[in-house]
Amino acid sequence: MTRENAIKIVEKKLNAAGLGEAIKISNSRTGTHGEAQCIYIDPIPVKGNSKLIKKLKDMPDFYGYKRLTLYNYFEFWGRFDVV
Repeated sequence: MTRENAIKIVEKKLNAAGLGEAIKISNSRTGTHGEAQCIYIDPIPVKGNSKLIKKLKDMPDFYGYKRLTLYNYFEFWGRFDVV
C-alpha cells in the first residue's frame, strides 16, 4: 500500500470519529511497521485535550504515547498502522 492511500484511509477514520479538524497528519515523520504503513499525527498538548486523546486511544490501529518536552509540558503523539 502506498503512503497516499494510507493517508486517505486514516483521514476517513478521523472524519468518521469527528476528529478530522482537530488532528493533523505529520508530513515530517514516515515509516513502516512490518507490512503496515505508519501514519503519524502531529503532537498535541495534553493539557485541555483529554476528551480528544480518549477518542484517539479508543480508535483501532492507533498507538499513542505521552511524552515530556524540553519545555516542561506533556504532549501526546502517535501513529496509525494501516495494512
